[in-house]
Order: sequence, then structure tokens, then C-alpha cells
Amino acid sequence: MNHRIICVLLVYMLFGRVIGSTKCSQISVIDDPYKRLLTDNKSTESMCGTYRPLDCEYDEKIAILVPYRNREIQLRILINYLVQFLISYRKYFAIFVIEPFDGQIFNRGKLFNAGFDVANTIDEWDCFFFHDVDLIPTNRSIPYKCPNKGTAQHWSTSVDKFDFKLPYDDYFGGVSAMNADEFIAVNGYPNAFWGWGGEDDCFEYRVKNSKITIVRASNGATKYTMLRHGQNEKGNEVNPCRFEILKRWKELWQIDGLNTLNYAVVSFEMYSFYYHLVIDLKPPSDICATAKC
Repeated sequence: MNHRIICVLLVYMLFGRVIGSTKCSQISVIDDPYKRLLTDNKSTESMCGTYRPLDCEYDEKIAILVPYRNREIQLRILINYLVQFLISYRKYFAIFVIEPFDGQIFNRGKLFNAGFDVANTIDEWDCFFFHDVDLIPTNRSIPYKCPNKGTAQHWSTSVDKFDFKLPYDDYFGGVSAMNADEFIAVNGYPNAFWGWGGEDDCFEYRVKNSKITIVRASNGATKYTMLRHGQNEKGNEVNPCRFEILKRWKELWQIDGLNTLNYAVVSFEMYSFYYHLVIDLKPPSDICATAKC
């Protein structure tokens, strides 16, 4: 019997920094640079947004969720890096870019929840990566893979902006991964944090109090570059009531998350290696209403 080789044996052993440039002039169109990867390489296949290797047996299906608003240059750079990076590791993967509709205020947690919900209509994913658009993995030794059962993986523990160490002990933002069933078990991210800040700390509380162990990559083993962006950006201003909402995390846990998700898909586009979703987040008239309950 002719068994195909397990994918992990075919990984390109290219450890060290990722070869490439973070200058946007290198990437004029997000999708076009990757079409040659399909035409030139018969061991790969892209199924309208989803990539799978054909020359080996993949052991898991990975969905990468990227919330996005008005950062096109960063998105182009991230897609370029992730596609090359994940193909080199022979991963079965799809990237979901999730964007709020018509300039709506950014809500990272709710975009993750909506992306998770939509992605599960596309395929049965083993795990999900929750990936900020401005974080670029800079070494090939980061093996994006599903965490072990009962654990959540925090990948972005060494970011250049933070001098390659955690900004604070319980930090769980940037890039993390969870198995699908455990993300459901913690009721996903909170939907109540509009604008910048709070949702990652609230999510960390949910994970830890669900007896799920957070595994952090050892310092320096998984380095990331944070792409520059403005502070307090329009549409993603600092949430003035984030600390008040965070104080209520325990009472909100079971009444604010995947089980109360309210959104509408405005558009859904499929490209060679990623999906682009535009989501009506249905923002409230008062983003601090939850803090006042």
C-alpha cells in the first residue's frame, strides 16, 4: 500500500528569520502573488479560500481569524507572510479576514466570534488562531499547530515593541490558539468591548476559569514584529469604560459571547488563500451601556 508521507516530515527546514520585506510596495495586490504557487507546484491545492497539501497527509485543519479595519497595508503584509509560512509547513489552513461594515466601530472580540461562527459553516476546523493584523512572525521555527486538549496556546510572547517579553504577566493578546470545542466551552470572546482594550483580558479570565491551561511560548522562541500604526485610531478609539466592563466579567461570562452573538454577513468573498468577510456588528447607540447595568 502506498501511504502518503505525514506532512510534518516535509516541512522546509528554514529556521531563522523569514525572508522578505515589510514594505508594502512589494505587494500591490493581495491575491495575485499566490496564484503562481498553485500553477508551479502540483503538490498544492487551493479550494477557493482554503489550502491543503496534496503530497502528504495533514494531521489537522487550522482556521486563522484576522479582525481588520482600515489597515490595508498591514493586511497585505500579513497575508503575504502567513501564506508562505503555512505552505512551507504543509498546513491545511484557511485565513478569514473579518471587517466591520461601513466604518462601524471596531470590536475585536465580536469580530472573532463572528469569524468563528462563519468559518464553521465552511469546514470542520480542529483549532482556531486569533491573530492581530499587525503581528508578523519573524522566524520559521514557530510551528503554528493546534494546542493540546485542555490547553490554549499564546504564541506572541516575544514582540519587538515590548522588548520581546510580556507587557504584563497575564497578557493574552496578539496571537493565540484554541481548539474549537474549548472555544465554544468558554463562550468565546465577550461582545461588549467596543473600541480598543479589555476584550483580551476578559477572554483570558474565561479561559483560566474554565480550567484550561494557558501555555506560553518560551521567551524568544516565537518572535514577532509589530507593524507600526497610529494610537487611538478613529473607529478604534480607547474604550473609556473597558475597566468597568472588565470588573463585571464573571456575571457577563454566560450572557455575553457566542451564545448571544448578533451580526449579519454583508459580503463574503473567496480568494485563492483567504476569505474576506464584511460583518454588520450591529453596534449599540451607547458603547458603555454594559458598564452601566
